[in-house]
Amino acid sequence: MGAFADDASGKRHYMGVYEVEQDYDRFITLGAKKYAYEQDGRCHVTCAGVDKSLGGPELEQHGGLEAFRTGFTFREAGGTEAVYNDNCDFWIQRDGHDLHITSNVVIRPSEYTLGITGEYKFLLHWLLGRLFVEAIPMHPGLRQRRSCAMSTAVTAAPATRMSWLTANTR
Repeated sequence: MGAFADDASGKRHYMGVYEVEQDYDRFITLGAKKYAYEQDGRCHVTCAGVDKSLGGPELEQHGGLEAFRTGFTFREAGGTEAVYNDNCDFWIQRDGHDLHITSNVVIRPSEYTLGITGEYKFLLHWLLGRLFVEAIPMHPGLRQRRSCAMSTAVTAAPATRMSWLTANTR
């Protein structure tokens, strides 16, 4: 029968099986669990590290799906990051109390910059040739590193075409 999991509503999902989610007006992806779409005139973002409720509106402020490219930074929707302080051992005084500070973790607001791995870039070029992939201008924060992203032609493609591309590039 195969591995499966039941979701909160009781629906069973089998591992390794492609499931159609819903129809989108436009869709773009930079890999598994890193995509944006338009539905009923609104942008929506699903990307690990980006707050779903803030990602769509922030993307709209920067041009919509056309802005969803490597190098784009979500500043408001960037979520949080954990910063590990491993090499500290000191005392401070606060409100008349001595506090011993040692190794700790701080969770703080963060930004999230879209990117893809070199392996994924290679896979896109191999699967699609250069028809749907284009080099983008170097992002100032990336120095000498160049990345690629789905071209504008793909963002305007019908969702059915993108569904095929997404299903076949995962």
